[in-house]
Amino acid sequence: MNEKGQMLIIFSLIVATILAALSVLHAQNILAGMQTSRTLMVFPKDEIRNLKTIAEEGLMQFCGLSVDQFYERADNVSKQVRRLYSQRGVYGDVVAYFATPSGGVECYNVKLVYISGEVKYEENLQCCEGRGCV
Repeated sequence: MNEKGQMLIIFSLIVATILAALSVLHAQNILAGMQTSRTLMVFPKDEIRNLKTIAEEGLMQFCGLSVDQFYERADNVSKQVRRLYSQRGVYGDVVAYFATPSGGVECYNVKLVYISGEVKYEENLQCCEGRGCV
């Protein structure tokens, strides 16, 4: 009967729907930003960097030893790392494996493990004397 009133109601419903959709998108972006910032604050980049340094520099000093001696000393380093990280309430470990001998250990593989309440990080590196770890 009154077409102007009907058009006004339809137009207001369309505008209200668009505003509701925009507010939902805005709320999702805010929540995603908060989660991302929390993850960045919690991610233990320094602790992981320390584990990589131990894997590269700490175990590299044992290159040239026999395989048995290399594994024995690498196991001692691993025990020390686990003990230090457990004092912080997290699990950290540096595990050497697959050492290749040629008159003494020249290359070895290392598994880095870091586990805390919110972060689980594992990485495998291949390290060779004189070339570093990749």
